[in-house]
Amino acid sequence: MQLNVRAQVQKASIRVSSVNPLPESVPSPPSEPIKLLNISISGASDSEIESATLHLSVNKSRVSNPAQLVVYRFHGGSWQTLETNSSIVGNKIRLSAKTPGFSYFAIGTESSDQAVGSESAKVVDSRDSAVTKSADGVFTKLLPKLMPTGGWIVLGVAFLSSVEVLRRRRSRDSTRIRLRSIISKLIVRQDFLDKIFYTSASLLIAESVFGLIGFYADISIRESLLIGGMLVFLVSSLGLVSAGLLTSLNRILSYIERRLSAEEQSELTDDPQFHCRDCGHSWKQSLGEDDEVVSSEEHLEIQWSGFSNTTVRCLNCSATTSVERTDSTSWR
Repeated sequence: MQLNVRAQVQKASIRVSSVNPLPESVPSPPSEPIKLLNISISGASDSEIESATLHLSVNKSRVSNPAQLVVYRFHGGSWQTLETNSSIVGNKIRLSAKTPGFSYFAIGTESSDQAVGSESAKVVDSRDSAVTKSADGVFTKLLPKLMPTGGWIVLGVAFLSSVEVLRRRRSRDSTRIRLRSIISKLIVRQDFLDKIFYTSASLLIAESVFGLIGFYADISIRESLLIGGMLVFLVSSLGLVSAGLLTSLNRILSYIERRLSAEEQSELTDDPQFHCRDCGHSWKQSLGEDDEVVSSEEHLEIQWSGFSNTTVRCLNCSATTSVERTDSTSWR
């Protein structure tokens, strides 16, 4: 044993004795002890001792793993692990451990779990005085409270993803409905285009008549007839070209509207839809009690004539037709 004192000490003596068994007031060490010792000092107090280093030895045959040997000191009602260094000399394992005082000592083996717990206790003791009294498990009890478990993290990510998907779908549906509404307003009524076409054709015929009259008329009025006929020709030609372009544009817009309407109808699950074949307008409907159809927009008049057939009048173009219910969620 190596002993360092703070002041000169007279007649100090150290007594080392083997103990077997331990007194009833002393609990068993953390592991099965290889050797139990009682070390006491007389002639000096603990305050006069600066440090003490124990030098102990154990037969190599009694230990399978010398690196796990550790020295325990009993103090304050519990066993404390001392920092232990080991070396092998022949068939002996030499141990050295610093101790702050004297009491009962035990040489035992420290398992990997105890080593981890001891190391965790040192970290907690040096950095957080609030948990210094817990050397086995306080840190693992605090961790679940300080951070959420993996299950909660996965659940939170799934919830946020569902909200984002729903928001994007609603935004996409709203954009499609607005686009279809704009296209519907751009489509020119077919009867209006027919009037332009027939008027332009009539003017063109009138211009031809004026030309013939001017050709055979007196020279004094021939010039006026030719100028008037030319103006009529320009107006009629412009009307015919406009009617042709508007008709082509109508067909393109109607095709786009039908595609948008078909996409919207394909996504309907509980709400059926009516589609006017004349003006191209569509309205989503919902079934009430006793198969009563409730219109979501006041553009449709519905008259029941049976379970599978219904008379529908479009209030947008006044067209009346009989629709057939093809299944529980789709109407045409």
